[in-house]
Amino acid sequence: LALAIVVAAALLAVLVAASPAPALTTAVGMSGLAGMGLQVALIIAFQAAHGSIHQWLSFIFAAFLAGTAAGAVWSKRTQRPHQAVVLGMDILLACCGLLLPLLLPYAVSWPHSASGTFTVGALFFPLANAVAGFAVGAQFPAALALFSRHGTAESSAFNFCYALDLAGACLGAFAVGAIAVPAFGLLHTCAALGGAKAATAFWLALEHKTQHQAPRVRTNGSFWTKAAVTVVFVVCIGVVQLEAPNRMLYSFSFNRFYHLLLVGLLGWGIARAISYVRAEEQGKGNGLLVRLDRKTAKAAGLSFFRLVNYCGFALAVFYPLGRCYFSLPYLFCHVCPRKCVFGFLRPYLVPAALIMNLERRHWCFHACPIGTVHDCQIAPRRRSSWLPQAFTIAAYASLLFTVVSYFKLLNESEADTAHGSWYSFFFLNRYALPAWAGAAAMLLFIAAFRFRRTFCSLLCPIGTFSSLVHEMAKIRSAKDAAGEERV
Repeated sequence: LALAIVVAAALLAVLVAASPAPALTTAVGMSGLAGMGLQVALIIAFQAAHGSIHQWLSFIFAAFLAGTAAGAVWSKRTQRPHQAVVLGMDILLACCGLLLPLLLPYAVSWPHSASGTFTVGALFFPLANAVAGFAVGAQFPAALALFSRHGTAESSAFNFCYALDLAGACLGAFAVGAIAVPAFGLLHTCAALGGAKAATAFWLALEHKTQHQAPRVRTNGSFWTKAAVTVVFVVCIGVVQLEAPNRMLYSFSFNRFYHLLLVGLLGWGIARAISYVRAEEQGKGNGLLVRLDRKTAKAAGLSFFRLVNYCGFALAVFYPLGRCYFSLPYLFCHVCPRKCVFGFLRPYLVPAALIMNLERRHWCFHACPIGTVHDCQIAPRRRSSWLPQAFTIAAYASLLFTVVSYFKLLNESEADTAHGSWYSFFFLNRYALPAWAGAAAMLLFIAAFRFRRTFCSLLCPIGTFSSLVHEMAKIRSAKDAAGEERV
């Protein structure tokens, strides 16, 4: 077994080293690995859920092959550029791997029949396998066409691409079933496969040359990135609402390494706000991170820093929108009887965001996940505008309410449930959000497709306070300038 893994890994490494397009070669090889690895993981998960796999094994394998055939047919008929197809299928495989840890617990716990007859829960496994097969099958013809562009003969390109796919599949079958799942667990293995494909997708995006990036392709890439950001926002809130309070997502949100990651991102954001932006304004922004930001912005429509912060902070920032002990999320974490991840990290997040905002509201426009979602809701060339200036009153009223309610509830204990107390009025005594709060959030979300940053302009106390500080700084600067003129 170890010899087979070493031989497959060595063959894959040799093929990548000998290729004129290492990013494309790695993507194709890793697609074979991820496709086969996810298939093995789904088979193991099905057996763990239903106890027997004999009657369904043929359906799971057939679904993968049917998806592969459908993907190959679609790839040959589509008019999309080959680079976009390869990159899109890499992203699809990454989404499959990263979403399976969230979806598998629900599929496994779905009621099923002991006789092995058709059930909705059992149908999830062949359908997920078909999606993975579609991504692998659709990527193969597009990758073959791209290899041919690099001067490789068509027959040689086919042999090379086929060898890559088989070597990756061999490595995935052995490594996932015999090493990764026993050592790291099923869910972590699926997440690792999704992360590997996300890394190859990112490499492919950076490797796109300027001559291959027609304006239409760049617009499509930006569109799909922004659409994915918006979909992740909706899915994240939906999963939080459907999940039981003690299930996997809540437990993961209190992982120590996840908290250290978020604190590290806050430190990076403060350092970037203080030095990085100013260096770029002075024409010295040619460092590695600056170039990485520019390349990612061209390929995906969002900077590398913003994408990393969105992926890192999405769970922590969006969690209160799905579950909260109070009727108004985000505000009363300091008196919450059972804090979520946002409430636990709020003493670090809010001060860091305010410090970042001292430099042109760096948190709001470069790191905040809610601001990123709002910016991604505005499509290019679509007519959009900010809310009228009169709505500034609502923002200042929200800030004033936040300050007053913070100290008001701080003085009221959890046991103070007398009629008329603020604590008893806002406390729900259950881990959920009321329907009116969900409706208000949905209204703001829908309005953001027409008006820019509706939540930021109306309700966000961090953004309002930062804007107030900047306005006061402008007034002070104007007075200082006027005083210097008189002197």
